[in-house]
Amino acid sequence: FDALRAFAAGPPGERPDLLILDPAKWARDRAGLQAAIAKYRDLNRLALTAVADGGLILSCSCSGLVSPDDFVGVLRAAALDLRTELRFHHVGGAGLDHPVSSSFPEGRYLKCVLYSAGRTGEGPGRSERPGDEDAPRYEGPDGR
Repeated sequence: FDALRAFAAGPPGERPDLLILDPAKWARDRAGLQAAIAKYRDLNRLALTAVADGGLILSCSCSGLVSPDDFVGVLRAAALDLRTELRFHHVGGAGLDHPVSSSFPEGRYLKCVLYSAGRTGEGPGRSERPGDEDAPRYEGPDGR
């Protein structure tokens, strides 16, 4: 997180055009799932402030307990926190050489999303998105 904080605090002209977020497995068991989701949200929220305007973020997760839909939801939640609209360029996972058993959906643990964002503060916020009142909330350790 330190490098992202340094980019975010630095001059906008020195921010990278591409950030790759590929942390270790954060959700090791169900008891740690919400803490892991909060970390993914915090990491992506920070990345959104650290990448150059118009830049790309490649965000990955290898936590099997975090579903692909939940992972995309975390990215959306991070963007809503910053009032930023996201554009998803690719949502994927493991290649064809990594099949997933129908009886073990957690085997679909590799998730990778390439996205870009609009300017911070110019997108919809939580209270402005129609239907958002029913969306799941991912509370981080700081209550956001």
